[in-house]
Amino acid sequence: MSTEVPLRQMGFVRIGGPGFAKLDFMYAECPLWVDSGRYDSPQSARSRPSSSQIGPQGNVIAMVEYRTQPVESTVLIEELVSFCHLAATKGTDSGILMFGWDSNLGIDEMWQDIPLPLADIVDYVRAAEHAGTITVGKSDIFVKAHGLEITLCHEGDLHIEAEDAAAQHFLERWKSKGFMPYQVLPP
Repeated sequence: MSTEVPLRQMGFVRIGGPGFAKLDFMYAECPLWVDSGRYDSPQSARSRPSSSQIGPQGNVIAMVEYRTQPVESTVLIEELVSFCHLAATKGTDSGILMFGWDSNLGIDEMWQDIPLPLADIVDYVRAAEHAGTITVGKSDIFVKAHGLEITLCHEGDLHIEAEDAAAQHFLERWKSKGFMPYQVLPP
């Protein structure tokens, strides 16, 4: 049994059994759930780090994630260019782009796959910024290609998630550039 308590007409708190409380609230028309100090949105499950993926032969591939400290928006674009070049050398010519938090889109328009040739992704991101859809360094921008995923985060940092060997390329690159990368351990 839970009790609902109004919270500034934006949501409500459900209070259940001993020691359990769940806070639901609305932000930009998107419900968030806070439970045991973790928060998610229905769409964020797509962007949360995973510890493995299934390979083409049905085998489990261990994934690793690294993040940097915040960097300038021009650096974020430079790293996106580098990411697209590296993905192209892996033998793919297309990727999936998505815009997320803090983009100037309705909630139903965020986290939508935008398939594009790798050669067009950076120009598409620049055009989206010019149009006011996103702000590099202030909006979440996700790009997936050939088992690699880079996030230009709304907090101004970079995330890479990939197989260990591919992620090492970015770890070493980011160390050499002074971005102070660190590994994100799976939950």
